[in-house]
Amino acid sequence: MTASLEEAMPTSSLPSLSPSRSSRWAAIVRRELADLRERGWILLVWGFALWCLHQGFGLSYAAHLSLPYPLWFNTKFAPATIERGDYVVVDLPPEVALLFPSGATFIKQVVGVPGDLVEARSREYTVRHGQDVVTIGLAKPVSRKGLTLEAGPVGILPPGRYFVRGTNPDSMDSRYAMMGWVSDRHIVGSAWPILPASASRLWLALGWSQE
Repeated sequence: MTASLEEAMPTSSLPSLSPSRSSRWAAIVRRELADLRERGWILLVWGFALWCLHQGFGLSYAAHLSLPYPLWFNTKFAPATIERGDYVVVDLPPEVALLFPSGATFIKQVVGVPGDLVEARSREYTVRHGQDVVTIGLAKPVSRKGLTLEAGPVGILPPGRYFVRGTNPDSMDSRYAMMGWVSDRHIVGSAWPILPASASRLWLALGWSQE
């Protein structure tokens, strides 16, 4: 007569958990699952917050030091108001953007707002607001790469148009027809310098600027 497998196997080889031990393991598993769910929600919230920050804010470094500060904190949404002296992120016209590395962030300073008078004498630009006059500088006839540069428009800035500049003589700004007066639709963010202007010397010494 052939014995069944259960009959042939020694009783001691069949492991079993006592009811108390089984309930303890079940409680541990339930507790770990609950902790995992709680941590999962926290991670999900943190991940969403970081995604929102990435979508709305950024850090930008000055590849060309057209302004005196090498590192910036900037938003990726248009400012509610635009005033003289503000630093803004500009969405350049396609023909201008092609002259720069793909994905670059362009930060300029607003020096002329609607109603201000833009003047040029011998390609030397100024912006007048009442009795206050801001000297912008010379609009060069030729770029460093040999590109012919047409001088930008002059006159009274109309609604929704702004004169922007960089402090570097080689900055591409509203002195040139390629960029001209910037529409408020092309001002896509605000910017604030993080490092002081004195850090620009170190920036240049380390070769982090292309100027």
